[in-house]
Amino acid sequence: MTPHRPRASAPAGTSSCAAARARFACVVSTLLMVGCASSDGLRRAKPMDPDKVPATLSAAEALLGRGDDAPLRDLERTVKQLRSARVTEGVDADVRRRVQVALERGADDMIRRSDDPDALEKLIESELPMRLAARAGVRAASIEFEDGDRMDAFKTIRALDRRYPTHTLRTEAGELLSKIGMSLADDRGHYLLFFSYRALAPQVLEYLALEYPNHAEADDALNRLATIYEERRLWRDAIQKHQELVLWAPDSPFRIASEAAIPRLRLRSLDRPDYARDTLQRTRVELESWLEVHPDHELRPDVELMLVDARQRLADNDLFAARFYAKVDSAAGIRFHALRAEEEARRAGNLEQVAEAEALLAQAIAIPAKVQVEREPSARDADGPGRIERPVMPDALGEPGVAPQQGGGQ
Repeated sequence: MTPHRPRASAPAGTSSCAAARARFACVVSTLLMVGCASSDGLRRAKPMDPDKVPATLSAAEALLGRGDDAPLRDLERTVKQLRSARVTEGVDADVRRRVQVALERGADDMIRRSDDPDALEKLIESELPMRLAARAGVRAASIEFEDGDRMDAFKTIRALDRRYPTHTLRTEAGELLSKIGMSLADDRGHYLLFFSYRALAPQVLEYLALEYPNHAEADDALNRLATIYEERRLWRDAIQKHQELVLWAPDSPFRIASEAAIPRLRLRSLDRPDYARDTLQRTRVELESWLEVHPDHELRPDVELMLVDARQRLADNDLFAARFYAKVDSAAGIRFHALRAEEEARRAGNLEQVAEAEALLAQAIAIPAKVQVEREPSARDADGPGRIERPVMPDALGEPGVAPQQGGGQ
């Protein structure tokens, strides 16, 4: 029976460090959950007592009559009360109409004067015309961005878009989203000790590219996304962003570089060449096409090096297969793959691969042809007359495993 191994005692201070880490993780999780729960939340006004609506309306009209002389804090409180009056049931129709007029006037003054983004955000969910709600949302997001609260600004724009998908300030909102995303993408700092600001950029840039595809900075957003995904070694995502840029922004200054980046990332995504021939062939075609279309581009030397790499990998792919066929003494298999490897290696200028391919071809010549013998029955056989021996040649001229056609071909 295996003896019980006693648990090693923890070094001094280990338990306290572990407890501290656990408390820190708990705090971070709580903050993240609170942030997620409060993001984009609709903050509807609560109705008030119907009997208080006329008095609230009279006080509001008196305050609004003072214009810019009215204290800003009183104006914000009045608009909040008017929002509650607007959703109150059982109010006379004329009073409701006057409440709506006062609410729009107060909201207009508040948007123009207030620097409180929280108060302005509440106007997005109020019973205001879309033009006022859009002004409130964009102004709130602008204030948050200037104060350094970039993700809050992004969430404000997103809340506005969800409430009014076709609002009239989409150009201004797109400009602000671009500033937020680019700022985060360029920020190498950290928050809460471990979390990178740059890691927050993708959700903003993805939103900009998806919801504002016609924005002037959408192509830059896709280019930044591809760069970030490449840094994270997310090859498929990086390739996808370059493909979207080429497809949706044909006039972008980043398009030609993205066309070259797609095959480059395909090569980077491959750890070994023996099981990736389809990808390598596709990459070679893309690189050859790029060089044909852009013969004088500044990236041509880099693309030529990538093409050499792709051809060498294709040669490696065939050499790998040829070595296998050499182990099983298949002359046809060796010749098929070694000839392809030699061609790619010569185009790539890799003399070492050329020499190995030639050595494998020489080895194939030295392998004797295998002959299958058919014997017709003879008098010595119990079943009938003797057999005539006929050699059956292997399909040495085609690809391994493909039998030659019988009879006259077309």
